[in-house]
Amino acid sequence: MRMHIGAGGAALALACLTGCKDQGPAARVWRLGPASVLAHMQLAGFSGLEHAVVADSVTWAARWAQITSDGPQPIPAIDFTAERVLVAAFGLHATGGYDITIDSAVDYYDSTVVHVTLTLPAPGCSPPRGLTSPAYAVRVPIPPEPVTFQDRQVLSCDSLVVLGYSLTAGFADSVRAVVSDTLTWASVWKQFGGANPLPQIDFAQNRVLLVALGTRPTGGYGIRVDSLAYLGGTVVHVSTIAPGPTCPTTQGLTSPAELVRVPQLPEPIVFQDHAVVTDCR
Repeated sequence: MRMHIGAGGAALALACLTGCKDQGPAARVWRLGPASVLAHMQLAGFSGLEHAVVADSVTWAARWAQITSDGPQPIPAIDFTAERVLVAAFGLHATGGYDITIDSAVDYYDSTVVHVTLTLPAPGCSPPRGLTSPAYAVRVPIPPEPVTFQDRQVLSCDSLVVLGYSLTAGFADSVRAVVSDTLTWASVWKQFGGANPLPQIDFAQNRVLLVALGTRPTGGYGIRVDSLAYLGGTVVHVSTIAPGPTCPTTQGLTSPAELVRVPQLPEPIVFQDHAVVTDCR
């Protein structure tokens, strides 16, 4: 059994997964870090895919019993006058390699969208044997209703390997690119400003993803590859990070960029950006 019980008792083209819509400007993005996580279980008591917003102590007790069915745990205390619990479960699977996480919740003033990542073993992986039933629970302030859950599927075999991250890369413009040969890779690594020797890549088996934000006027900006989703081709999910209005920032130009090694991916490969504004309140 693998589990986590939280102490708190989250260039090419753009593509949108099924269910995406334009909700207008976000009021607040809750990035659900370790302090928000109540449980992350690999053998919970859910037989199918489930999402739930828990709003009372009786329902919470029943959900907690399902979440911890592989071994009872003390139930975290929740103040339902100020909080809600978000629960996501992936259901029962015959092997390992499956997982579920709640990544963020976006408050759109009159509604809330909860972003969930479903991880599945990629083709060619050898997942561990044995039943799994992943589940995840987080606490959040009472969100505006209605609350909807938006899933994205990720193929994983420990497939994302970060080769380098820089805040002073040599890319003045925004770039999303897939590197598939040695000559291009050497040029990209040089422009990236890698201080170490050029990492050796077997391009018969792998590719390198380059994501660059371009030049920004201050610190507080960033970019990262979050995950891969298989939807006929491959969708590369990218977070572009900007400082909120109350965030202190370093003065001076920055140019964030990241390089990530991945297995050879199904084509076409498209990049989907997710804008994240840091809340420093």
